Parts: sequence; C-alpha cells; structure tokens
Amino acid sequence: VKEKDCCTNAFVLGSYFDWTTYAKGNSCKGDSDTDSTLGDIECAFDDGTFKKGAWPMGFCNPLSADCKTLGVMDNMCGKCTALKGGGFQLEETTAGLRYAGASFDDNNVGTGTYQAMNICILARYGNGGKIAYMPTNQCGGHTGSGPSQQVHWYGNCRENTVSQKDCCSNAFVLGSYFDWTTFAKGNSCKSDSDKDRTLGELECSFDDGTFKKGTWPMGYCHPLSAGCKALGVMDNICGKCTALPGGGFQLEETTAGLRYAGASFDDNQIGTGSYQAMNICILARYGNGGKIAFMPTSKCGGRTGSGPSSQVHWYGNCKEGTVKEKD
Repeated sequence: VKEKDCCTNAFVLGSYFDWTTYAKGNSCKGDSDTDSTLGDIECAFDDGTFKKGAWPMGFCNPLSADCKTLGVMDNMCGKCTALKGGGFQLEETTAGLRYAGASFDDNNVGTGTYQAMNICILARYGNGGKIAYMPTNQCGGHTGSGPSQQVHWYGNCRENTVSQKDCCSNAFVLGSYFDWTTFAKGNSCKSDSDKDRTLGELECSFDDGTFKKGTWPMGYCHPLSAGCKALGVMDNICGKCTALPGGGFQLEETTAGLRYAGASFDDNQIGTGSYQAMNICILARYGNGGKIAFMPTSKCGGRTGSGPSSQVHWYGNCKEGTVKEKD
C-alpha cells in the first residue's frame, strides 16, 4: 500500500491514471538504478463479461447498457439497478464494489456519510469528472458477504477533518475534476496494511439542480444556470450569477455562503484586489484545473455574508507572495 503512488507493480491501474507519478530507478524516492530494457510484452484483456476469478478482476459486472442509461460512468464492478424516485443502486456481494484495485472503508459508509456521497460521485461522473448534480444525503452503502480482508481506500475520518482532506474519502464532499487516487489506502493518511470487508451495495441519489433549503454543504446552493454559462462561469460555487456593468460577473449566496468542495473561503484577505479574491474568480470562471485564458483584474473582491459564522474554509490568511505557503 505504501508504494501505491510510486511503484508500477503495487496495484492495477484505474481509469485516468497518470503514469508519470511513478518513481524511476529502484525505490520510491527515485534513484540512478538501471536495468535491461523491455524487449517485448504480450497483452490480453477480458471481454467485459461477468465471470468468476481472483481479486481484483473476478466477479466484476461490466458497464452495461442499463448502467449507461442511469448515467453511471463507472459501476465499480457492480450491477446497476434503478431506484424508485430516481437514482441507482450498485451491487456486487461476492467480491464487492471496488475501484483501481481497492474496495472502500467499511467505516463511515452508511446513509448520509460523505464517503458514501463521494463514492456515488465517483460512480456517476468517473474519476476526474465534472460534477453537474450533487449527491443527496440519501446516499448510503452496506458491506456485503464478500471478502473481509481486502485492501480499501481510507475513509475512517470525521467529516470536515481539514488535516485529512487530501487523504480521506470521508473528510469533504468532492468537487469537479477530483482525483480519487490521491486518497490513502488502509486506516491512516500515511497508508498502511489495514484491510476491511468489501462494500457490497451502494444506493445513490442526486439533487435535481434546483435551489432549495437544506443542511451544509448541499443546501442553499444555486445551480449552474443558463445565465451563469452565458457569463462564462464554469463553477458558480453555489452562487447566483449576475452580469456586472462593463463586463465581469457577481456570484451571491448569503444564506449558506459560496463554497467549493464542501468548504467556504477565508474571511481574511478577501477584499478588492486580494490574491484570494482573484483566485476564487479564476476557480469560478475556469473551474478547478481549467486552462486560464484571461487573468483576473485587481477589481475582483468579496465580502462575507449573513450566513454561518463557523464553517470550514479554505486557508487564505497569508501574505501575498509568501513562497513557503504557495501550495
């Protein structure tokens, strides 16, 4: 597990992998070791049908026509079934649901947990996908009768645990263009050899993109409207979009506040001309990971609203040009 991000033989790859993250040489740190070159390789692939077999390839349902009709991008080896009232269920109880050679934490996977909601996001949009509709708190999973000792993605942390946002699948609700493979495996952020019973069943439901009351971070979230898109906004971060005189746009949501990936923004360094304000405007216009065509001006600026005064937020209280805090 500890070498999952650096060694090509640690786990079977999942979709949208980045081979360049692997180390070169003979250690995870990378070194000057050299080998004989690979002269040939023979490759064979399954035919996408369900069949018995060893973990992690066996007992894996293909991405069927039913899955595609339900909007599922990655069924994680589960059989897809429509749920009454919308949404879908993924089920595979023999070997369990899995992604990129690992199952999911058997802690914090019940109805309404962030981990369950995030797995539903992974299923509907695929790793790195753009999220059009957010999951509801009706999402939930159950362990099955499958293997009790399997490698799993780490999800045994409390919701809104800032220190584990990059390694724990239950810390925050995912945002668009996420990379699931950054999460740790096992039972800690450092990754370890802990193993769990596999996830056998997952039920997923998503909002309909309309503005409605609700709990943080899903409630009081404006959809990405036609008006937003006309203004060139890729991610409205739950705000209502309004055109500004002379160009530009305003995002506003004063009840629960603007937010991204389950967190609001620092109430320090947010005024007109601040780098944080300019960066939030970049996030809104181009989306996370987007290509920036035009840079924001010093007229960008934000204000705190009348919403909650105690919410998790992205860190922005540093001086501009602070190199050691750039990441």
